[in-house]
Amino acid sequence: MEKLTSKRAHNFNDLGGQRFGRLQAVSFDGTGHGKTWWICICDCGNEKRVAYAHLVLGLVRSCGCLRKQTAAKHIRSIAMKHGICSGGTPRWYQIWSGMMQRCYHRNSPRFDRYGGRGITVCDRWHNPTSFHSDMGDPPEKMSLDRIDNDAGYSPENCRWASARQQQNNRSDTRRTTFNGETMSASEWAQRLGITKATMYWRLRTWPIERALTEPPRRW
Repeated sequence: MEKLTSKRAHNFNDLGGQRFGRLQAVSFDGTGHGKTWWICICDCGNEKRVAYAHLVLGLVRSCGCLRKQTAAKHIRSIAMKHGICSGGTPRWYQIWSGMMQRCYHRNSPRFDRYGGRGITVCDRWHNPTSFHSDMGDPPEKMSLDRIDNDAGYSPENCRWASARQQQNNRSDTRRTTFNGETMSASEWAQRLGITKATMYWRLRTWPIERALTEPPRRW
């Protein structure tokens, strides 16, 4: 098919005013990357640039709001099945839902760091009530943390932890062992009463023993 690079070709493939699911095509937006593009307005009010083929084949039917609503309905149906929705959705269920999404929903913005690298949820915890039975309600200002960041979610590998504990347990946190103790730079810095930035500088420039034992200078 001839590319829409001219007014004549544009008219021949005119989608203006046509509806595709929640999208209404409003204006031709040129060609690029082997595709013909149209500007569409979604029923929710958002604007979205969509490839011609994706519209006519029904591959794109909204700006993304339809997928979000479908996912929300699915989560609510699970909640209702297990008698969770009465009185509002509890925080532990929101945490369970987030865990499942980042491990199994490819559209989750955090999928690459979880499901995308093989992090899974144990079979028992696919049932939200089993998750709650094992973990209970989250303490205030604490959230779900995996003890081993390279292992999945399970009763043996999970705990409720503070933001500081989770930061120290991140997979990309540098950990240093000295005199039989292994801690993050932040934890060593806290012990010595210096800033984390100072500790990072020490570890880059000083011998380990001096970096982890010398007290801060008092001017």
